Amino acid sequence: PNTVPSELFPTTIKSSVDEYTKIANISYTSGYSPFATFKSEGITKALSKQACILGADGLIITDIKEGSYWSYRRGRGEALAIRLTEGGSVND
Repeated sequence: PNTVPSELFPTTIKSSVDEYTKIANISYTSGYSPFATFKSEGITKALSKQACILGADGLIITDIKEGSYWSYRRGRGEALAIRLTEGGSVND
């Protein structure tokens, strides 16, 4: 699929520096399907029940399974690890 699932749910995420943020507006970047970028400033966002994790540097990880752990390095070398729990909430 080259688009982000339309069914979004409200959620918060916790980064390695204890920053919290909520889902923000999404803008699609052509040429990077199924990649997407957020219009808002801030840290990684989680969206849809399948969950797409989007980094501040534009990196996105798709098909996150509930209960799975994922991590990646951000531009400044910060490591971010999140866990998608049943119901769509994200905990550290």
